[in-house]
Parts: sequence; structure tokens; C-alpha cells
Amino acid sequence: ARIDLTTFETAEIIEIPNSGGNHSSPFTTENTEYVVAGTRFGVPYPQQDVSIDSYAENFKGMLTFIKIDPASGEMSIAFQVLLPAFDYDLAHSGKGNSHGWTFFTSYNTEEKATLLEVNASQHDKDFIAAINWKKAEEFIQQGKFREMPAKYMHNLYDESTHMAASTAMDKVKVLIPEECPGLVYFLPTPKSPHGVDV
Repeated sequence: ARIDLTTFETAEIIEIPNSGGNHSSPFTTENTEYVVAGTRFGVPYPQQDVSIDSYAENFKGMLTFIKIDPASGEMSIAFQVLLPAFDYDLAHSGKGNSHGWTFFTSYNTEEKATLLEVNASQHDKDFIAAINWKKAEEFIQQGKFREMPAKYMHNLYDESTHMAASTAMDKVKVLIPEECPGLVYFLPTPKSPHGVDV
């Protein structure tokens, strides 16, 4: 959601598709180019009715980059990055020399769906997902994305009418790391990290 600081009212709400229990948000890039959001839990991808027992095979994790219009502040989903169904925890974007990168901590690299206190702590290391969003922009411009179906709502409040308008959206641009070299790096880190300083 976006809050209008002149009225302290909600001016815009955008749903984030392909995400469950969004936790690593709202974190912004250095100059508010994007607000980033990561799914806390994997979701079946593509959306389908599958058994939780097939978590490691059929669930994925999606990291979302929401573009901010510098003039109006309006939001739009620029792209999502399709990753394994780790639990993405917190995010921090680079500044100065690390501008252009966003770092997401994760845990449950075991990709388990039950008894997480035990099952998601088996590996000695989890990962920080380092996303080069400047490269992502290049891949989007080059058309190296897949347009995938995703139903979500985009809601804008009109201060003059005191009414909100809702627009049904039906697709997102998704980057597949295997098709986009240099987009994502998984950095091994001690198990169950909770945030990262950049």
C-alpha cells in the first residue's frame, strides 16, 4: 500500500501475485526506484491444486520488484524473479558502490512444508539471494522475460471523489535466472539468517 503523507490516508493498494505470507517488504531501493517484496512461503507455480507433500517439486518462491513512478508515486509490478521455494525473510538494497543490488535473506533451503522448527534447520547453511536489479532491467528491455498469467487487483483512491477504482490485472513479467546470467547469486550464509546489512 502507498500512504499519501498529505492526508495520511491509503492512496493505493496493489496485490502481489505468486506470493504467500509476504515478509521481505516493504523495502525500497536506494532512490525508491522499486519497492521489493519476497514471498515468505513457497506457492504452487503455476497456480494449481497440488499436494503439500510435493512442496520441493511443485512450489516456487517469487521475488517482486514494484516500480514507483517518481512524479505520481503510483506503483506497478515491473517484474518478478522465479526462484526455489525457500522462505525469503528480509531484504536490504545496496547503496553507493552496491547500488543496483538487493539482498534477500532466506531459510528453509531444505524446502520442507511441515515441522519447520526441525525440518527447516537441517542444513548448516542457508542463502542470501543477491539480485542485480540493474541487470534485470536490461533483461526486461531485451525481452528476456516470460509473460505469465497472474490475477491480482490494483486499487487507486481518488482524493477528489473519495472513491477507489479497482483494476483487475492478469499477467506479470517473470525473469527465469537460468535464462538471465548474472541476475541472481545465492551466497551461503549461516543457517536461518534474519536480515543482512549492506
